[in-house]
Amino acid sequence: MSNLKIDEINISDFDIKEYDKINNILSSFSIDTYEKNFLSFILSMQFEKLLLKNISTQANFFLPFGNYTTTYDESPKNLIGKFEILNWDEFSFDKILTEDFVIQHGENQFSFKEFKIENFEIDKDFTYNLLESEASQQLLLTGDYSEIFNSFEKLNNFEFSNLKIILYNLSFYSLESLKLENLIFDYFGGNKDIKVPISFNFKIEGSNYNAMNLGEQLGVASPYDWLGADFFDFLVFEMGYEQLKFDFGTEWNWNTKDNNINLDLDLGIQDAVSFEFSTDIVDLDPNILSLQGAPLNTYLLTQPKLNKLDLSIIDETLIDKIIAYSAKESDMTISQHKDFLIQSMNLYSTTLGLDQNLYNELILALTNFINESEKISFVINPLTPVSINDLIPDILSQNYDNLNKKLNLSFKN
Repeated sequence: MSNLKIDEINISDFDIKEYDKINNILSSFSIDTYEKNFLSFILSMQFEKLLLKNISTQANFFLPFGNYTTTYDESPKNLIGKFEILNWDEFSFDKILTEDFVIQHGENQFSFKEFKIENFEIDKDFTYNLLESEASQQLLLTGDYSEIFNSFEKLNNFEFSNLKIILYNLSFYSLESLKLENLIFDYFGGNKDIKVPISFNFKIEGSNYNAMNLGEQLGVASPYDWLGADFFDFLVFEMGYEQLKFDFGTEWNWNTKDNNINLDLDLGIQDAVSFEFSTDIVDLDPNILSLQGAPLNTYLLTQPKLNKLDLSIIDETLIDKIIAYSAKESDMTISQHKDFLIQSMNLYSTTLGLDQNLYNELILALTNFINESEKISFVINPLTPVSINDLIPDILSQNYDNLNKKLNLSFKN
């Protein structure tokens, strides 16, 4: 049994001005009058604002977690503080907002502070073309609007904040925020039938899975397994990180007029260490999307060119902790161990095929990173952009000196 309570419902400037147009499109297909009118109403719906406040229910929810499924003897308590839609126009809209969402069942809880989608735009012509397909109509009649949402062109912001999952009164998972911004699609190919993202910015902050609390009890596999159990235990027990909060970010921009691509990646553990990668590739024409087989391979070898690449390690506390731990294990002072590490790197770096100037630059950067700097970077910045084909002769002949000159390699802090 369920009870539903809503303290406030408000809708303003409601209209269905495209109702007749859509109804006429649907009139030639084998659906009854009720179905045709229902679809016409849903697909033509427009309003300025829909607001619901303090939505509460005692309906049961089925929440599986891995091989474990919560069961509830207590009466469930569920609440949405606020649900709002602004400027809805035939599935395009300015904002959908959900605040203070909680599902509470005894000792188990799923909650988040805010879920928000802003400036979502779809291609209306694409939607009208869908309506001329009987198969698409049948999906719509079942409440499946995925094809319509697949026609979207632009999304300014998708945001999720302060997610918490609690089982048996123990924190199972938490997430500070997830954001997808500036997602823009464009159409390519001879018939404009290839749709790809040309821009987006995706970021996850504070992803925290408490495997220590619940992994064995619930039989849930740890997402840290790819790191290796020994490494995970080392960070927690030896390095003293009680919680591992992971951050991840990536940004993609494809300027299809100038045929230029920028890609940035950022992966890190909060208050420990992060890895940043950025690259700039030129002369990548969108026509690549319609190539296959040998022409594609030839194009990839000769046309796209690397303009810049930067790989950096930014240390907050982890490297210092590892050096301190290693010094203790080696029965050295921290200063002695740092000297030992620098001397060892001097020996190993001679095997990398670096010229003397680059070798000295690497040693200086490593020395600074160990002693005082929080950042070390490996940079490729060629004087003129280079393709794979430009580098193959030097790779095959192991001409590292010439390869270094073409790529303009450097190490810095």
